[in-house]
Amino acid sequence: MFTVKDAAKRLRRSEKFVRDEIRLGRLHADNSNRNTPRRASIRLRESDIQAYLKRLRG
Repeated sequence: MFTVKDAAKRLRRSEKFVRDEIRLGRLHADNSNRNTPRRASIRLRESDIQAYLKRLRG
């Protein structure tokens, strides 16, 4: 599992870009603190990052 920061490094993009892609539904992520007042703890799976990269490459 990757944090947004780790995924951004892997994708060579900013954390904001990764969060935007997640928000737009282009990149799947798990939100573990969805029902709490704390800031969400977003995690991405390696397989989801690979699938995203594959879609980009066509």
